[in-house]
This record gives sequence, C-alpha cells and structure tokens, in this order.
Amino acid sequence: MVRAAKVVGVVLAGALSLAAYACGGDEDGGGGGSTGGAGGTGGKEGGTCGPTPLGFPGTCKSGAPEECCGTTLPVMQKRDKNDKLIAPDWSCITGTGGGGGTGGSGMGGSGGSGGADAGDPDSGTTDGGTTDGGTTDGGPPSDKNKFAVLDFSSDKGVADIEVDLFEGESIFGKKAFHNDFTKGVEHHASEPGLNIGEFYFPHPAEKYISYRVKEKPGVAKEFVGFGYDVPAVPGKVEGATLTPDMYDQLSTAVVTLAGWSAPEDLAIITGPIRDCVGDDVGGARIKFIDETANGEIEPGTCERDVRYVYFDGSLPNVKCSYTDYRQSLFVIANAPSNAPTQPKAGNKYRIEYWGRLSESDAEPVKFAQKSVEIFANTVNVHQIRPNVPKK
Repeated sequence: MVRAAKVVGVVLAGALSLAAYACGGDEDGGGGGSTGGAGGTGGKEGGTCGPTPLGFPGTCKSGAPEECCGTTLPVMQKRDKNDKLIAPDWSCITGTGGGGGTGGSGMGGSGGSGGADAGDPDSGTTDGGTTDGGTTDGGPPSDKNKFAVLDFSSDKGVADIEVDLFEGESIFGKKAFHNDFTKGVEHHASEPGLNIGEFYFPHPAEKYISYRVKEKPGVAKEFVGFGYDVPAVPGKVEGATLTPDMYDQLSTAVVTLAGWSAPEDLAIITGPIRDCVGDDVGGARIKFIDETANGEIEPGTCERDVRYVYFDGSLPNVKCSYTDYRQSLFVIANAPSNAPTQPKAGNKYRIEYWGRLSESDAEPVKFAQKSVEIFANTVNVHQIRPNVPKK
C-alpha cells in the first residue's frame, strides 16, 4: 500500500478550537515523556510556574483516550489495513525478516513503505503516478520528480511559493541543490503536467532530501522538513507550509497559558514515530537531549519553557503519555533554535525514540535517535527512522 502523505492540517483546521478542552485541566506542559525546557519567566495559569519531572511517570492523567494512556507503557503496536492491531516491523534493528507496510499517516510526508523488501525500510515507493484532487497528472519528465507544497490547514497546493531543496537530512551550512517556485499564476502556469503547488526537481544523488519553504508574508510562514525519502522517478515528495494564524493555533494548543503567544526565537518540532516499514506505532515516547550540555532538558510550565505533547489520533493532547497508533505525531513547542544567527546557534540537540518492542522488554529501549537542526519561529518536521540495533 502506498503511504498516505497527507498532513494533519485537515483535521486540525476544524478541531483546534477543541484543544482547550482536550488540553485543559492541569497545565503542566506535557503529558508524560521526557522533553526539554529552556527556562524562562512568566506565570503558570492560576499558580507558580516551574519545572516538571523528567522521566517516564508510568501514569496518565484522567480523561485521556485509552489509545495513548495507561498505567504502564504498553508494547508498541500498529494497525493493519483492516484496522486490526498488530506488531510493528522492527526487522531493520533486530536483523529479522520484515514485510510491507500499511502506510503511515499524518505529517510524516512522503516516502513510501508499502511493499518494502524484507528488512529494508527505505525500499518502498511513494505516490508517484497518482492524480491529485481529480486533476489528471500529465507526468514529469523521465529524469525528474515532483515536489508539492500543501497548505497545513486545507491540504491544498500552495501557489507561487519559493522552496529550497537540499540533499540529505541536513540544511545548516549547505547549498540547495534545487530552488524553484510552485506552480501558480506567476510560475509554471503553462505546464500541464503540474498541479497548483508543484514543481519538478532533478533526482538527487542521495536517497533523502530536506526542504525549506520560504515565508510569504501574509500567506504562509517558513516551514522546514528534514530527511524525506526520494522515490524513483517519476515520483513525488510532499512538503507543507501553514498560515501565520494556523501556526499560532498550533502553538497555543500546546502552550495553554492565557494571553500567551509563541516567542519568535523559539520553535516547534514535530514528526511521526514509525517502524521499519514506515507505519505509525502507538506506545512510543521521546527524549529531547541537549548534546552540548550532555543531558536531558528539563520541561517546565513557564512562558519560555519547552512543552511537549503527543497527538491523541487527531489533536495534540497533554493528557497522553505516549504515541497513538492512529497518528503517531508528537509536538515540542518552545524548542530552542540552533539555526545560524540564533542565540543557541552551534548547540547540538538530539531526539530519541523509546518503547517496548516486545513483551520481553520489561522497560522501554531506545530504538531511534537523531541530532536535529531547529529553525526558529516555524515548524520543523523531522523524519527519524529506527536506527539503534536492539541488543
């Protein structure tokens, strides 16, 4: 099955108004898990702000959906094409045989997993050769792929917006291998093979690309994505952007302080947690590590403290204590930025994924990790694949 590359904005656009209900109650900056804080000033709503405990609390706040809540961390699961819960494919880190994926969901972006070779998480295909929104796809040149920019809230192509593409999983200090504007009124208007919001790009030498959608004042904020699978030509990679209003809504759904607005020198990090064939897994947690200081960063409840939540299938929900198998996204708000010119430029940060791979794991084990680049005042989407062999 081809991986669904839809962003979560379609759900969020109509649902973030409910976030105060989903995330309300105890305002403590997160629902379990290990995340980071930068320290700061400001008041906790109705009391004194401050740090929250690190580590895995083992309990979930009342009111969270059972899919992301439990007194103990469950063995990770995913759903098959019939929505039956099954064991994830960990063949790439256990050395055992694997199978094809059922397709990830959410803001994970493109990069297919269906029909992947056993034990190879990178051998799948994406949704090249399909049609978009009922518009017939004329097909790209034989030596090129497509890149599409979708609006976070409507899932529609964004016209006439500039994008830089980079080879590999990094952007800092690198020159884009391709720059272009998406099809709209001013760019590529006469190219019938493109839909609104798309452009062609040459096949890169590396198997992953990263992208940076540039800000379009009043229309879209900057948006960056790291480590997206590149399909065989002709195929397509899907990126995203979002309006300034949607960015504010996403930020305040995580940081529920009255009158709060996102600091411009801090950022949002998000991404899916998936198995070796690219399927969303439930029951996983993350750690957010300051590699420069050699320690896990302490979360908090002050205005500039990092907040961290998991999605409950459709919404960021501070009452969840681990990922939901229906949509395995997490959100880190108020993340420090180590981009050039930012106060934390040069600092190194790492995200780790933890969970119980099988019943034999009495405690969670680390199954993925990645040093991350973080741009301020935008959303940073990181694709982090299982890469820590199980001992």
